[in-house]
Amino acid sequence: MSEEYWHIPDGFLLNSEETEELAQMRQEWEKARQEAIEHKKNNEYWKFLVADWWEQGCGRTFFLMMTQATPEGRDFDRDGEHPYTAINTQEERAIRKFKEVFGEYFTQDMKFITREEFFTKYSQYLPPRLFELKDELCNIDYHSKLHFNFS
Repeated sequence: MSEEYWHIPDGFLLNSEETEELAQMRQEWEKARQEAIEHKKNNEYWKFLVADWWEQGCGRTFFLMMTQATPEGRDFDRDGEHPYTAINTQEERAIRKFKEVFGEYFTQDMKFITREEFFTKYSQYLPPRLFELKDELCNIDYHSKLHFNFS
C-alpha cells in the first residue's frame, strides 16, 4: 500500500489530502466542543431549584431539581407569528416542572439558586454520578425529595 493512503478499519481508503481534511475537521470539532463547554460554564443553561420545607411535628423535606426546562409542544404558539419560538421563559418552564414533580404547594418555599450553591450547600443530598456529569455537555433532568422526621 502506498504511503499516501491511510487505511480506516471499516475498509475505506483516504489519500493524504483527505486525511489532512479529516484531521482539520476533527480540530474544528474539538475547538467548537471546547467553546461550547466554556459557554456552558459561563452561561448557565440549567436551572437549579430548591425548596426547604418544614412544619412543627411534620419533619423537614428538601426538594432539589436540576433541569434545562427545555420547551415542549405546549410552549409554542403554532398559529402565532413566530411558531418556533417559545412563548414562555426557561424560568417559567422550570417552575412548571417543579410543580408537576413535587406539587404546587411546595412552590411557596421554592427558590432558584446558583450551580455553585447547588453543588456545595446540597452536596450531601446529591448522587455521585451527578457530580461526574455536572460539567459535561449532556441533557440532565434531576430531581429528588428527601424527608426526615425525628419526632
